[in-house]
Amino acid sequence: MGLLRSSMCKQAQLESSTFKDWALRMHEDPHHLHRKIWEYEFVAQALFERDMLRSGRRGLGFAVGRESLPALFASLGCDVLATDLDYEKAARGKWVETAQYAGSLEALNAKGVCDDKEFRDRVAFRFVDMRALPDDLGVFDFLWSSCSLEHLGTLALGEKFIQESLKYLRPGGIAVHTTEYNL
Repeated sequence: MGLLRSSMCKQAQLESSTFKDWALRMHEDPHHLHRKIWEYEFVAQALFERDMLRSGRRGLGFAVGRESLPALFASLGCDVLATDLDYEKAARGKWVETAQYAGSLEALNAKGVCDDKEFRDRVAFRFVDMRALPDDLGVFDFLWSSCSLEHLGTLALGEKFIQESLKYLRPGGIAVHTTEYNL
C-alpha cells in the first residue's frame, strides 16, 4: 500500500493486513467491515506513514466521542489532547443517548487499548465545540477528526472548522479528517 491520500472507504483497505493490524491494536474485530472502523484505521495509518505516531509527538483530536484513537496514540508514545462537546450540547445532539459521547477521560480507554497509567500520563480531555474553537489549546504535531465534520450542519461550517483548526498545527504538522461522502 502506497502513501495514503484522500479517498473513499474501500473494502480492499479494510481487508488489507495493514488495516487489520490497526483494528487489532484498537481491540476491534479485524473482520468487521464497517466504515467507522475504516475511518479510525485510515487516520492511524495516515499519521503513521508521516512519522507522527511516536514518542515526543503531540496530537489533538476533535469530537472524539468513544473512539479508541486517543488511547492508541498514547500507547505509541504520543501526548494527546482529546476533545468533545460538553454534556449539555452533546445531549441536545443525541450523542449521549446513542452511547457515542465520551464526556470524560476514562471513557476514552474503555477497551483497554493503552496501559492505564500510561494513558493517564499521556492523554488529557477537554470540552471543545468545533463551531467555536478556543485560542488556548496549544500547538500540536498532528490533528484529527473522525466522522464529525458532517455534524457541524453545513459544508461551509465543516470547511470553516478545518481552516480554523490549522491554528493549532505546528509548521510541517499533519491534519487528517474523515467525513461521510457527500453527493
